[in-house]
Amino acid sequence: MPPRFYFDLRRDGELIVDDEGEELDSVERAEELAIEVATSAARDQFVDASPDPLIVAVRDASGRQVVRVTLALKVEHPDRPRR
Repeated sequence: MPPRFYFDLRRDGELIVDDEGEELDSVERAEELAIEVATSAARDQFVDASPDPLIVAVRDASGRQVVRVTLALKVEHPDRPRR
């Protein structure tokens, strides 16, 4: 049986804990899926121009964090004077 990984999502200051998880062949596959989850969730997060980063933390069955994916949006206007 492949190991189970859990994908907890933090966005807009809210933590969404994954209680079900996914059976995957490796940590590398869990990392790929974490990137997919983060990029999919980022569209909703950043369309509102939220300054908070979006984080997907991957835990193994023992609860140990094995991968963490962080996405942040930074908008700059180099020609505008700073306030």
